[in-house]
Amino acid sequence: MDERIIQFSLGRLNKADASTLLDEALHDAQLMQQLQQADALEALAGLHPALRNSEEGRQGYALFMQRQRYRRGKRIALCLLRYAAVLITGVVTTWMVFAPRHNDTATAMQMLSVPAGQRARLVLEDGSSVWVNSGSTLRYAVGKGSERRVELTGEATFNVAHDASRPFIVTAGSTRVRVLGTRFNVSAYPHRELSVALMRGRVSVSSMQNSSDSIILRPGQQAVQHGGRYILKPWHDNPALWTTGLMAFSNAPLPYIINRLETFYGVHISIGSSRLQKYTYTGKFRQADGLDNILHLIQKARPFNMKKSPDGHEIKIY
Repeated sequence: MDERIIQFSLGRLNKADASTLLDEALHDAQLMQQLQQADALEALAGLHPALRNSEEGRQGYALFMQRQRYRRGKRIALCLLRYAAVLITGVVTTWMVFAPRHNDTATAMQMLSVPAGQRARLVLEDGSSVWVNSGSTLRYAVGKGSERRVELTGEATFNVAHDASRPFIVTAGSTRVRVLGTRFNVSAYPHRELSVALMRGRVSVSSMQNSSDSIILRPGQQAVQHGGRYILKPWHDNPALWTTGLMAFSNAPLPYIINRLETFYGVHISIGSSRLQKYTYTGKFRQADGLDNILHLIQKARPFNMKKSPDGHEIKIY
């Protein structure tokens, strides 16, 4: 393995050398593979200088896709794609997720959208890192401002770099989460109860519609929005476990499990039996194992029949 990769993993490679390493990896398949194995690429991505124009962005994306096509049967999360996933508003935006233009005087917004079946890790300019879950969208500011603001639809886990002079604010629907430095998970998928779970530090959760409706969280607690109010609850299963590629359920109702699987894999699953609605299940799954394998594992413990549409997007269990 290239000695520079080892030095980077140990935090001993300076920013300029790290950027050079990424440049070389974009043209060297063997070096890129070593970076993937070391899992160092996620942090390198944020260090790469901004591309100069859209043509360069298209060329870079084409090179990336050419080098990665042969690996489609292995990991869906491919190279740079596995951290920021995704063509959203064109090739340049996809590339710029890793190399935002820096502007000290203005704050622009970038958007990261993660497709079904993937998850992405993003390192922001202030050093904060964000894991964004399947089917989620994160808008984040590029440039220096008095506040660090992001907007979330879906689910993300935040590890916020401490900066007392610049609060970190997450907006999700009508909820605002304000922090200085901490680790927490926000789940704000449409048509699902919003929740904020705190692992480290301290956060304030408040309603944008009613400033008097606010709650302070401490580690081990979560705020769940229900009926227009926030309810304080303890959390038991690690709410950020999904960032490691795992799903865990502890005596969870089958409809809840199905809802999580639908969201992650981007399919619709209907439960055609009142008997199944009452099932509970405890288990842990690897997301990479795929939906079919997970359903078959649940099926062994809680028997049911299953029927899939030809395109696989509709599944009925009964």
